[in-house]
Amino acid sequence: INNIKNEKERNDAIEKYNELRKKLDGNVKGKEEILKEHIEEGERYIIFIPVSGNIEEKDAKAKIEASMTYYKSVFPDAEYYSMLGEYTKEKNIEQLSEFESSKTNKPKFMIVMNKLNEGVHVKGVKGIIWERALDEESTILCMQQLGRVEYALDRNKKQKDEERPVVIDIANNLLKVRLNEKINTYTS
Repeated sequence: INNIKNEKERNDAIEKYNELRKKLDGNVKGKEEILKEHIEEGERYIIFIPVSGNIEEKDAKAKIEASMTYYKSVFPDAEYYSMLGEYTKEKNIEQLSEFESSKTNKPKFMIVMNKLNEGVHVKGVKGIIWERALDEESTILCMQQLGRVEYALDRNKKQKDEERPVVIDIANNLLKVRLNEKINTYTS
């Protein structure tokens, strides 16, 4: 799976692999169970979805809608927002503003492809959900996306376990991307 260069083929292979693992081991949790276990009421999460997709979902808006439909089936009472290069600047700003300012006790999901990768510090993010598979050379993008939850940490306060950000790595990015090599380059 790690040697598959095509993002769509790699995501399909990961999905098949996870399904086989579930069949072999009845104790393995499925995606919905993991999500429900780690998503908290009232918290904000950014979902990074794949840029490429299957044949039926040709455009980016359709991919955002398909992801939103899936998450609504798992969290029907949550709030959903999205940002996309195809949207107007005003719509993206409005979506981000509403995502950051909502005070409801519902989980809040921001679904993105290439937005929020860098240079944007989103207030109050509890976690990210990685559905987008990164290749092993994507260390900078990986660190930038991880930065969305790192920014949410209060550096002046020791974090309790329940306050720590959540990274749900469905695409196994932390196993694939060579973060140690890049981090060692900066710290050597």
